[in-house]
Amino acid sequence: MSAPELDHDSQRELERRALQNVHRLAERLGYRDALDRLKEKRLLVAIGAFTAIAVVVLVTLTMLSGPPQAETERLRCSVAVRAEKANDMRSTIAREHPELGDMQREQQLERDMQGLIASACPAGSKGP
Repeated sequence: MSAPELDHDSQRELERRALQNVHRLAERLGYRDALDRLKEKRLLVAIGAFTAIAVVVLVTLTMLSGPPQAETERLRCSVAVRAEKANDMRSTIAREHPELGDMQREQQLERDMQGLIASACPAGSKGP
């Protein structure tokens, strides 16, 4: 072999090794990218699972706790009293106090209604 051929062969060998090194580096980077994507997917799945569990727990707790039974019954009673008595009381106030304006009549109605509800719907009441 002559000197130019040796240089040419060694140059080819260097190029081949450089290409192999670049190829290995590209494969490593590809593996790292794949691992990063896998880690991101796992993280997203974990976040999604945690969120779903948190929502289920919160909904369950909300459904189980609900409003206190006595307060619910008192609220139902007050709605029933208002529905039954409001129009009669409005007519009575208008008849007994014709000098009052609409706003004053409604304020008087609300005061009278609060008293009626307090007497008709004590705590724990089942209805009027």
